[in-house]
Amino acid sequence: MRVDSQMSRNIISAHPKDGIYQAEDLMRAEGVSRLPVVNDQGALCGIVSEKDIHNASINIGKASILEVVDRVSRLLVEDVMTKEVITINASSTVEEAARIMLDKEISCLPVLDNEKLVGLITKKDIFSLILELFGARHYGVRVSFDLLDKPGSLALVAQALSENSADIVSIGTIRGKTDVGQATMKIQGLSIERVKEILSPLVLNLRDIREA
Repeated sequence: MRVDSQMSRNIISAHPKDGIYQAEDLMRAEGVSRLPVVNDQGALCGIVSEKDIHNASINIGKASILEVVDRVSRLLVEDVMTKEVITINASSTVEEAARIMLDKEISCLPVLDNEKLVGLITKKDIFSLILELFGARHYGVRVSFDLLDKPGSLALVAQALSENSADIVSIGTIRGKTDVGQATMKIQGLSIERVKEILSPLVLNLRDIREA
């Protein structure tokens, strides 16, 4: 699945010459904690966060309250923004976006297409996709089980369910460090007891089964 299929295209951005209070007001109005910074040519030149603005307010040094307010009010977005921005290409996979956000400990990635900002993908977008992949918004029987990590093991399970008129809403797998893997399915059209009857002879262990 590509990043451009999951990203937010409604980009709320700041300009480098905006005042930091203007950017802060925009973040509050839009309910976001950071803004991409885009210049007049539409090129991404940075990203500014609530934390950047807060840090600017407390790093003025020794000064009176009035001096601090005056100095901070003169600061522009380009004075406090992060200029080295981690980005991702629109044609990259969602898995790659998730890996980058996890490894770099960031919560969003500006999405570029031919160096132009075309969207943002956030942790919220990733979580929403996970809910869909696991069928969390669909009612049915959720079952997790262990099976041999070898070609054809999961296909046998899917075939047996299909032969019993089950509708497999979602499948997720985790590869084990040994020759045993784990799978989770959301199934509609069968009862818990019937799912147990079908899967028990085919899997190594039923970890969990419930209606969800």
